[in-house]
Amino acid sequence: MVVGSRVSVESLRQKAATDQKTAETQLEAALEQTKQHKLDLEQQKLIHDADLKNKQDEALAQDARERNQRLAEVVSHLFGAKDSSE
Repeated sequence: MVVGSRVSVESLRQKAATDQKTAETQLEAALEQTKQHKLDLEQQKLIHDADLKNKQDEALAQDARERNQRLAEVVSHLFGAKDSSE
């Protein structure tokens, strides 16, 4: 009976050691996945920020073009009115 108990305890120790190694391997894999997800998120944020800046720059450039167009129309109108009054 003692031999049977000793074998049973030893098999439980071996199973516990195997379970621990499995858990450590799974933890390492999960940590690596988390690290990769963080890198992916950082890359997506950089792309998003660059895209946003590009859209803001485009909007500012469009606004500047529209202001320049209006200014040109005002100047043209003023010179046109001056020429017609002379």
